[in-house]
Amino acid sequence: MFQNRNLQQEADADNVLVLAGDHVDERGDSVMPAEHVTRCADVTVAGVEVPLGDAMRFGVMAVDARACVVDSQERPALPRRWTGLDSLVSSGCIISSAVVQRSILFAKMRVGDF
Repeated sequence: MFQNRNLQQEADADNVLVLAGDHVDERGDSVMPAEHVTRCADVTVAGVEVPLGDAMRFGVMAVDARACVVDSQERPALPRRWTGLDSLVSSGCIISSAVVQRSILFAKMRVGDF
């Protein structure tokens, strides 16, 4: 993302789609971008349920009744249970507003987190 920050600025896009290397979501539909826009969200993270034993390999999320992320843990040794025997993990697909994306990138640049 940092390497492509100039492309993001030149494109003058409203939103940025980030696809990470550890995708576990196979939906491939357009529901996520539409929800992101409809909700006027700053950031939208696709989540998928995985067995609790597999969750330690991913970013585990807790969401509220509106499906908003209220807590997260990156590759926890003891993942939290979301429903039944499963955990909710990030699928590696994230949409963020371009403004939020730039502010995150610049904040990370200032502290040398790249």
